[in-house]
Amino acid sequence: LMTWFYNASVSKSLQDLNRLVNDVMLAEDFCREDLLDFNASREASCLEKAQNDPTSSIFSSDGWHEASVKIQLPCKKEKFSSKGRAPEFEVDGLYYRKPLEVLKSAYEEVVAKTFHMKPYKLFWQPDDDEPPE
Repeated sequence: LMTWFYNASVSKSLQDLNRLVNDVMLAEDFCREDLLDFNASREASCLEKAQNDPTSSIFSSDGWHEASVKIQLPCKKEKFSSKGRAPEFEVDGLYYRKPLEVLKSAYEEVVAKTFHMKPYKLFWQPDDDEPPE
């Protein structure tokens, strides 16, 4: 494991290595057999394809909703008596998630254990003789 860490990309940190071991390899639901015939390029390609396919089951549990939006268009040299009379352009195929669903999903992740949950205040004191700001 340490050989992999030191001989591969320099963008990994010791914290990343700890997370790999503690949150993945030592997780109760980790199964070595799931990695047989694993190919990173193939899996990345599947994720990339799924990202562009809203019907993909990979992201279906994340609470995505499809919507369309109408945008009122301005017209040069023409004024309308009300906004409702301005021409509209409809944009279809927009996907969004409700903010509460995003928060719930984030806190269900293993990495949520590392989130800083307690509020704090940080004051800047440029000089010992000055009051904190």
